[in-house]
Amino acid sequence: MPTAMYDVLVTKLTTDLGIEEKDIRPDATFADLEIDSLAALELGVILEEDLGIKFDLDELRRQDMTLEQFAGHVDGLVAGRRPQAAETS
Repeated sequence: MPTAMYDVLVTKLTTDLGIEEKDIRPDATFADLEIDSLAALELGVILEEDLGIKFDLDELRRQDMTLEQFAGHVDGLVAGRRPQAAETS
């Protein structure tokens, strides 16, 4: 079942990456949407800036994770926000 974070992802995918909303569905993977590693990295940077979270590069390279699963993962990162200042200092 899509969540609020899934809705955020849909908005980011359509407005920032130019993916058509009709192509986006909860069970779609990055591969299904033809999101390559560079576009996935761009999405990761956008989400990091907007949500104050930090991704591992490998998390963004997973082509088999569905958008619904990715939304759940992002929700988990937001819930347990890792302080970025402590990681980069």
